[in-house]
Amino acid sequence: MLMDSSQVIFVPGVLWVSSQVIFVPVVPVVLKALAYDERRGSFSVGANVRDAACYVSWAFARAYDPQEITPYVMQIARSLIIAFIFDREVNVRRAASAAFQENVGRQGTFPHGIDILTTADYFAVGLRSHCYLELR
Repeated sequence: MLMDSSQVIFVPGVLWVSSQVIFVPVVPVVLKALAYDERRGSFSVGANVRDAACYVSWAFARAYDPQEITPYVMQIARSLIIAFIFDREVNVRRAASAAFQENVGRQGTFPHGIDILTTADYFAVGLRSHCYLELR
């Protein structure tokens, strides 16, 4: 059965399809996607998956109330921090930083959010050497 976008609703812990509930833990899938990397010969693929996972994390911040996200805050924060410091792709680091910033601003429950943002903002994560040597 093919579904269009109006039939699928994402809730942090459950995937709703039309009127039936499919219990698929969405947050663990997003967290796994934030670290997805697959070697193919002499290069790796997966940057587009990690970038999309950052977008979903950003969208969760905009779409849901803080009490709905609270059970997942530590996991999401930890995964986004790892992504914006250690990912080798600049667009993924910046997307993770933007998602973290959006969650800090809208949810207000990310631990040490403002302190982390002042050190590792969107522009600070632009240089890989800066991420590896200065942001620790």
